[in-house]
Amino acid sequence: MAKNFLTKGSVSLGSRHSAHSLTDASDVISESEEINQIRALKEQGDEAFDHENYTEALRFYDEALEMDGENLDLLSCRAAVNIESGDYIAAQKDAELLINIKSGYPQGHYIMGVALESLGQYKDAMGSFLQALDCSDENADILTDNIMAIAGHLCNVPQTVIQKFEELDPYTKLSEVGAILYVNKQHILCIKVLNAAQKLETNQQGIQMKIQLTLANAHSVLKHTDLAISLYQDCLTTAMSTHDSQYQTKSLVNIASLFMETGDTRQAVVYYERLLDMENELRGDGEIAEPLPNFWTTDLQIALHLNLSCAYKTIGNLKASIRHAHIYLGLVNKHGHNIGEQSESHRHVGMLHEVLKDYDTAIEHYKKCLAIHKHNGEQRGVAQTYGLIGCAYAAVHNWPFAITCHEQSISVAQKLNNTRLLTSTLELLGNTLMLKTDYDQAIEIYGEMFQTIKSDLRDRANCCCKLGKAFRAQKRYQYALYYYDQAHTIAEDMEYSDIKDICEYDMACVMQHSTQMLELEQARKKFERHIPVVEAKVKQLVEEEAAGIGELKDQLAECYDGIQKVLNKLGNGKECLEYSEAYKRMFITQVKRQDSHQPHNLSNLHSKHSHFSDMWPIDKITRVVNQQNALVLCYTVLPSNILLWVLQPGRGLVRFYSSRASKDKPCDQEIQELCNELRQKDAKSQNSDYGFENRALPLQGVDLEIVRQKNLQKSTDLQREKYIKELEVQIQALDPQELKKSPQKQLYNLLIAPVEDILLKLEPNSNVLIIPDKQLYQCPFGMLEDWNRKLLCDKYTVTYLPSIYLLERVTINELDHLRAHDDLEFERAQSCLGGVNKLLMSRDLSKSVTGLHTATDIGAETRSNFDCDIIDPRRTSNPRLLKSGALTTADALSHAIPAMSRESTFISIMTKSTSIPSPPVTPNIKALKAPGSPTSMDRMLHTGSLSTLTTHTATNTDIVSSTDGVTEFRQISDPERFVVIGNPELPERLLLHDSTWHPPFELTEAQKECSDIASYGSVAAISGDKATKGRFLEEIKTATVVHIASYGCLKEGYIVMAPNPDRYEKGAPLEQSYLVTSEDIANTKMCAKLVVLNCGWSPYRTDYIDNGLLLPSAFVAAGAQCVLTLLWTVPNVVLEKFYFHFYKVLLQGSLLSNAMTAAVKAVREDERYSSPFYWAAFALVGKDTHVDLHHIQKAMLHQQIDETEKSIIEKLGRDMLNPKPVTPQVVNRDANMYTLMEKVAVLLCFHREQPEVVPELIELLDNALKLLHAEDTQNKIINASDSVISSKGGLDVMNFLGFHFQAKGAQIHNPYIVFPHWNHDELLLPAFVTLKAMTDVVDSPTCLHALYKLLPATQDTVAHLVDILSITKHSPEIQLKVTDLSIRPQWMQPTTKNLLTSIGFHQIGTLLNFNRVSVNRKLLDACLRFLLAMSTYKSPVLMHKLDVGLLGTEGSTKASTTPSTDGVKLPTLTPLILPRSQLRMGTPWSCTVEKNDEMLEKMKLSRSKSDLTEEYRRHLIKAKTWHQQTVRPQADESLKKFLRPRSNPTKVKVVSGATASQTRTPVNKEPQLGIPQIDQRRDYAHYVLHQRVEDIGIRHRDATRKLYLPYVHNT
Repeated sequence: MAKNFLTKGSVSLGSRHSAHSLTDASDVISESEEINQIRALKEQGDEAFDHENYTEALRFYDEALEMDGENLDLLSCRAAVNIESGDYIAAQKDAELLINIKSGYPQGHYIMGVALESLGQYKDAMGSFLQALDCSDENADILTDNIMAIAGHLCNVPQTVIQKFEELDPYTKLSEVGAILYVNKQHILCIKVLNAAQKLETNQQGIQMKIQLTLANAHSVLKHTDLAISLYQDCLTTAMSTHDSQYQTKSLVNIASLFMETGDTRQAVVYYERLLDMENELRGDGEIAEPLPNFWTTDLQIALHLNLSCAYKTIGNLKASIRHAHIYLGLVNKHGHNIGEQSESHRHVGMLHEVLKDYDTAIEHYKKCLAIHKHNGEQRGVAQTYGLIGCAYAAVHNWPFAITCHEQSISVAQKLNNTRLLTSTLELLGNTLMLKTDYDQAIEIYGEMFQTIKSDLRDRANCCCKLGKAFRAQKRYQYALYYYDQAHTIAEDMEYSDIKDICEYDMACVMQHSTQMLELEQARKKFERHIPVVEAKVKQLVEEEAAGIGELKDQLAECYDGIQKVLNKLGNGKECLEYSEAYKRMFITQVKRQDSHQPHNLSNLHSKHSHFSDMWPIDKITRVVNQQNALVLCYTVLPSNILLWVLQPGRGLVRFYSSRASKDKPCDQEIQELCNELRQKDAKSQNSDYGFENRALPLQGVDLEIVRQKNLQKSTDLQREKYIKELEVQIQALDPQELKKSPQKQLYNLLIAPVEDILLKLEPNSNVLIIPDKQLYQCPFGMLEDWNRKLLCDKYTVTYLPSIYLLERVTINELDHLRAHDDLEFERAQSCLGGVNKLLMSRDLSKSVTGLHTATDIGAETRSNFDCDIIDPRRTSNPRLLKSGALTTADALSHAIPAMSRESTFISIMTKSTSIPSPPVTPNIKALKAPGSPTSMDRMLHTGSLSTLTTHTATNTDIVSSTDGVTEFRQISDPERFVVIGNPELPERLLLHDSTWHPPFELTEAQKECSDIASYGSVAAISGDKATKGRFLEEIKTATVVHIASYGCLKEGYIVMAPNPDRYEKGAPLEQSYLVTSEDIANTKMCAKLVVLNCGWSPYRTDYIDNGLLLPSAFVAAGAQCVLTLLWTVPNVVLEKFYFHFYKVLLQGSLLSNAMTAAVKAVREDERYSSPFYWAAFALVGKDTHVDLHHIQKAMLHQQIDETEKSIIEKLGRDMLNPKPVTPQVVNRDANMYTLMEKVAVLLCFHREQPEVVPELIELLDNALKLLHAEDTQNKIINASDSVISSKGGLDVMNFLGFHFQAKGAQIHNPYIVFPHWNHDELLLPAFVTLKAMTDVVDSPTCLHALYKLLPATQDTVAHLVDILSITKHSPEIQLKVTDLSIRPQWMQPTTKNLLTSIGFHQIGTLLNFNRVSVNRKLLDACLRFLLAMSTYKSPVLMHKLDVGLLGTEGSTKASTTPSTDGVKLPTLTPLILPRSQLRMGTPWSCTVEKNDEMLEKMKLSRSKSDLTEEYRRHLIKAKTWHQQTVRPQADESLKKFLRPRSNPTKVKVVSGATASQTRTPVNKEPQLGIPQIDQRRDYAHYVLHQRVEDIGIRHRDATRKLYLPYVHNT
């Protein structure tokens, strides 16, 4: 074997240096003689080796090596002799010498491998052979044979198998060796062999995938997870490029499994979803599914859905988890797997239903699982399932069944003598007893569990936590702290991080009750560490829309309450206020917002607590309070205390007060009872006389509460009697004086009396802002009575807000309203003097002519500076002017004083309206007027001819006339509006909370309420099928006052409106089509002063306003200044009376507080409603502001007049009051694309009703593009079909793109099409591509509807969507996240999210995954083409490849197409923009000598103007030629009928009913055109040509204006 590798004649003899002989009598020889002697000895050794005389060969080699000890060839020969003679140790030493001399010498490693193999050291031998292969692959066949042989020794491979492998190429042999080593668990050697194989060059991708997969498997076994995932992904990439489904499947399965092992569940779900996509691909898209290949086994399908269900459960997506769980259960039942797997599937599904609180379904599956276990005799499974059934019964408060099941479970576990099983069953029983509040029994069970645990430290720590929780519930805090400390110690020693976090949280909750300073500080530190962790988890769950957020919020609330209690005991009131505000603010900021209507830089605020980045410091809170004028009372309700902070504008925090709870009951319970008593006082006997309309949606989970109540009533509950006895004892112990106090007085003592001295210093009717907490949201502060029986609302103006954060928002809303009012007044001021005032008020204009109005003398010095000889006549526009001494240079021009025009009447005009600012007055100096100076602005604007007709109109502007022309007439109306909306028309059934909701009846009282209130404001109520969700969101954007009366849910923040009519789904409407959520409201920019909210109340349940005022807060966050709402439901007659007086006061203009006070007073004075129950429920949330309903009525009248004028202008086609602009504004490409989107959206909306329109439009656009680019300009004769003419949107698209129509003969239908003569706006191709893309989307109604909802979209939105789709299309390996800065806004926006979802995107945690099935890929391609066509700057290259340089939005860095001329002026021209877009020269042409620089600029301008003129001429010629070529074929077609010889057909069909004596009319006879009809058609043909010529002229004038615009300095 070694002999075959040695090559004798080709190797070097070694070193050229001389070496001494080792014999004693040897003489010194020359170097050449030494080389010859070594060569002779080597030849003698080789000859002896060939004759197998190994002793002689060894002697010759040794003697040669004495002369040259580093000769590699000699060492190799001697090693070969040693191997052949069996001296492997000597051969090993020779190999070591070879390697030491030259480490990269392959023969040395090979000899080492042979020697080690012969010595039985197979692993080391394989390493040597691999080293030799790494050094050189020339002898790869021999080396791989040796490697194969060693693998055979290590893995006991039969010799026959090895002989088969010897015929393979080296690359394949190594792959097979690696596979054999992996199967025999020689993973390290497997990795080495396969790494060596990867270094060989080959194109065998199949073998390459096998090597990558085997290598990844080996690394996975060795726990090299990152490296294994990388190799699996390489294999996946190769498999995708070769379309090898089997290797794709294996790679995806392994990658997902590794991600699951490492805890990256979200990434695992992504790859499991890709497996599902592959399954769908393998099944095909046809109606009949194709059979799956053999490698896609049933076990793989079952495991896939089970793993997906478990993974989705882990990340909190319970809906997806339960969906895959049912698929998993169906597969198990279908394919008849073993009994154990069937029972496991039922248990898994049951546990998911239990998490979803669907306990009936959970119990059903548990019972099926129990039956299987019993049938199979699996007692362990029986015990576990009984425990699960007991927990499900406990959740519905069916205590007898629950306890019985748990006892049965424990009994089975005891019989099995299974300690672990017994521990778990005891834990479940203890949990049930804790839920039942039977703490003593729970402690006993947990104690028994503690005794059962022997060695499992995790179970012991868990049991200690359970015991601590039970003792804590009993308020035996020292015992609880003892067990928590034990659990914490075990968790810290064993590094159980989850148990450690739980222990620290529970220990902090226990320590907060301590009175020792050390324990309080420890509790504070623990809370400070725990709060950010929980907040991060809550934020993550909100972002991922995952389940389980309720428990975390409860935990977070307890943490905030705990730290406030600790800080209160430590006397740190300011820091306590910071935490109070942070907790209240959390509820508002968790509402998902698409944009940042929030105050700026909120995320950058930092307090002294570095770990609470969103916590407002006390300085920030004080600053917000100082921005308004109300005294702020901020409350926090704790079980042990009521905390109260008083913040006064200009003084900050003036008092912090803490009241303790009584011994009998905690503070929160006391406040709740007093509020209930106050609400129900004197009302029970009267409520039955008045009707209450049910406007509440069914609450989520209400069925579960009903079941729980029924189970509690069925059970024999002795605790009820015990509770009644304890209550009687408490009542007897109460002070009789306390019993006499009214709830109003008791609440006053608790909440207001501690700060009464501060309130007494306020002025009467001062503003008092209440920031309540928890139960205080139910407290009507305004009706609280002091000792003089005077109500708080009679002394002060009381308003509410849920947090100081919203107080800042309210202040910003008020500033926004004032800013909008100032902008309106400024716009009105600019429109005065017939629009002239806009130019007179221009800052740049006054700056440009300042020098002309301020000079007072033209002296000799100025004249002396002027020298005509320095001006080159060749560079002057009018050289003859140089000979005239009357001219001055441009330098002297700045010192000239133009004469004031005698027509100037600025002062006389302006003094008639004091609200209009006066322009600068030019001195009337007639003596000096420099020739060539700019004409004064008053003369340019003909202000001397203006005369005022009306100085003050209803819209606060004026009306003027002029003798020189028609002045601009523009009346700017106030945008204020009053909107009343409610009583939507709902279908018989709707989908709500994943179930069907049947609206009980029509809201007749809501309809009456809307009608009455609409009559107060003289508006039309929006109700019935008009009160849709889309209409509601649009109306509230511009409304000043909004009144809402509809179904709703205050707790979840919903308002019900009619489903949008353009919804795509069939059957019951989905929630998103009719539910207006708090997110929808918060993401709408509003400008309302008042929102009246009357929805969500029910007479059938005890409803209060929700904690946090979710819906009112959403309106305030959206921009509303104040919201009027109810704290509880009141009768309809009371509401009617209240609203009548409330709006009656607002009609006269009033503060909202005054209007509410008057309305409440009217209700109170009615003896029927004197109880506070009727009049105390009304509350103002926000800022008390002034509302004048009469002014709003006038504004709406003006708006109606504007609409009427607009409709008349559209009908007449011209403005009768205002002249046309001299240079009409030509819209830019962005505006054109936006209009095209609007028109395409109409086609998308009605495509299902008119599917034939889009293909016909595509054909017409294709013909138009071909005609424009064809060399033969002869137009085709094409008629428009009736379907296009009568379609919705089709005709509008064609008109917008430049198509015209000409009647065909006497017929009106099927007219001739006059194709556009140019594509100047470059819209034909985008329209064509867009419509072509639509044809690929029509098969998906969801995607079609999502596109319709998206359009029209801004270019930034289109750009972001293009980026997402192009990255997904071309780089599937890039994992997008919903938290990415470029993706988050699109995913938060409902329209873009719906589009992405319809294409196939869905959220997995924070990852944005795309289902790559063929249908979704087709939709993605179509939408990408659609959006690229609609983009004004995205390159179509992104359709074919991903270019990073093309990603991103246009931004501000895009180069402008207009050349920059900053600072360039033409004083000899002075171009100005006057009203009606007139371009005029302020300086007469060629009357002033220009400088050289200006002359060059003028020449450049002249050339550009000449080019424009030439371009205009070419377009004009083409338009006329095009028209002739269009009309002529149409005329020729008509003339052919008349020029053909007449033929007499044998038979002619005639109209029935004619006789022989009457004229018979052929059926297909065409009516003849008369002269008027011919003239009409000829005029229309001329009109088409005139329109096109006029369009060219308008664009030419606009281009000319833009050419001069850089030199204009009055715009």
